Amino acid sequence: RERLGLDVLAHVLISLQAHEGAQNDAFRRFINDAPEVLESYMQSGDADLLMKVAVRDLEALAEFIDRLIKVSGGLAALRSYIVLRSIKTSNVYAIG
Repeated sequence: RERLGLDVLAHVLISLQAHEGAQNDAFRRFINDAPEVLESYMQSGDADLLMKVAVRDLEALAEFIDRLIKVSGGLAALRSYIVLRSIKTSNVYAIG
């Protein structure tokens, strides 16, 4: 990621105002098409959606969030958390 100039990794948590409809479909398409979004999950709990986002700097994160808000048509809440340091990353699954 850093070799590509994507120095900022963030987790973005979103609570939606509406969970259905054309606006929500456009919002999901935006997330699927956005190159900044590495992972995205609908989840239970306080937030409806969790995204892992990689961008080059904080200004790029702000621009991404601005675009996200515009395409959403309105969010109940949005929180972003900047990753300071990775402790463990893995794509290996324990089997058995």
